Amino acid sequence: MELVFESGQAGEATIRRFANDTLVSSLLILHGLHPDDMETRVRQALAKLPGQAELLGIFEGVVRVRVAEGGCGVKESVKATLRDAIPDAQEIFVEESVGLNTFVPLAALGALASRTG
Repeated sequence: MELVFESGQAGEATIRRFANDTLVSSLLILHGLHPDDMETRVRQALAKLPGQAELLGIFEGVVRVRVAEGGCGVKESVKATLRDAIPDAQEIFVEESVGLNTFVPLAALGALASRTG
């Protein structure tokens, strides 16, 4: 890898091609030679997914991701994509965002005040 990198732009392009190949990428990760860190690989994988997925954090090889509501199938699909991109992760947690309706009608507040007051 050092020899390839030392060959300038052509070498950098070759290393990028290695990193983008699924099998070679796994070997590079296994030997600690992958040019991208785990966070970069997670962000690249999430960017390729349809819908919204957000990296919440990475701590000691544990990756946490939040996806928009979509059911178990979406969560499993995201998890499978991440497993391919970051086989070196200790664990991958994918949680579904909970859409909360933050609008409270004024009448409901009035009714609550009259009961407590």
